[in-house]
Amino acid sequence: MTQFEPLPTNINFQNKKRKFGFEIEYTDLEITKSAAIIQKTLGGKVKKQSDLIYSINTDLGEFEVTLDVNLLQDLSRQAEQKKQEKLINLEKETKDLLTPIVDSFMPYEIVAPPLEFEDFPKLTKIVDKLRKAGAKGTKAGLIYAFGIHINAELPSLEVNSILSYLQSFLLLDEWLEEEMEIDFSRKLTPFIKPFSQKYKNLVLNPEYKPQRTQFINDYLEFNPTRNRPLDLLPVFAFINKDKIDDEIDSNLVQARPTYHFRMANCRIDEAEWNLQVEWNSWIVVEYLAHNNQLRARMLKDYAASETNKSIFSQNTWLDKTKDYVSEISK
Repeated sequence: MTQFEPLPTNINFQNKKRKFGFEIEYTDLEITKSAAIIQKTLGGKVKKQSDLIYSINTDLGEFEVTLDVNLLQDLSRQAEQKKQEKLINLEKETKDLLTPIVDSFMPYEIVAPPLEFEDFPKLTKIVDKLRKAGAKGTKAGLIYAFGIHINAELPSLEVNSILSYLQSFLLLDEWLEEEMEIDFSRKLTPFIKPFSQKYKNLVLNPEYKPQRTQFINDYLEFNPTRNRPLDLLPVFAFINKDKIDDEIDSNLVQARPTYHFRMANCRIDEAEWNLQVEWNSWIVVEYLAHNNQLRARMLKDYAASETNKSIFSQNTWLDKTKDYVSEISK
């Protein structure tokens, strides 16, 4: 079985061990069964928050299993309060109306607590058991645009460090899309809409060395949305929450010091797949972010390739990236 590749640094911005959150989207396995699998694997106690939200307190922290529809979650919480007040059962009415639609394509989601690297194999056991119980992933249906999200805690809050991660992702994005075999259904959704070429050219310019305010302003100008394959809004909200609250019309941005990597498929129903596959793609971004010399070479080469881009060019940036990746992995 593929192993989780180690990190170039496992120390966070507070000089503690870095932690990583995982969000796993899937279908065909109802919430109660999913919650039971987590409880049987890790122990702890299952708590019903509502018919659509269950939590499991474990030694690793609190896991949550939910229907991944924000509106229904809100209605569910409100309905639970109404029931306690012996008022209308709004949750049941909503659930009865939408269950046929939900069962046909809506994802369920497991949100894991922040985990240390050494605890990743325990999460792998849960994924294996979900698969055996019948969970289905991205490729099981034409409209199953399910994903795996990795929330990687920052090793540093310094602008240069955050910029190095963003540049590394943008330099590798074409390679990542091919390497991770991003499903067509996910490309059609707005959830991982690519960064614009104009923004890529700005950030990948070797002369781009912004101060914190400019860096955040530039990002918001081009990306006033959570729906990027590498979402930096949680980081910027952690640094300057008032700024993000003023600029982004969304209550879904959670301030946290993590890179929100949203690109990966969820292939939970495929026997040869596990979280290691997607982690080991993300880890290439990590290593490039910590290799200043190689990244500088790539930035220079990228700028030259954009300047000399031609429809007659035989050597694309994707081709060049593959050569660089062999160096990153050494």
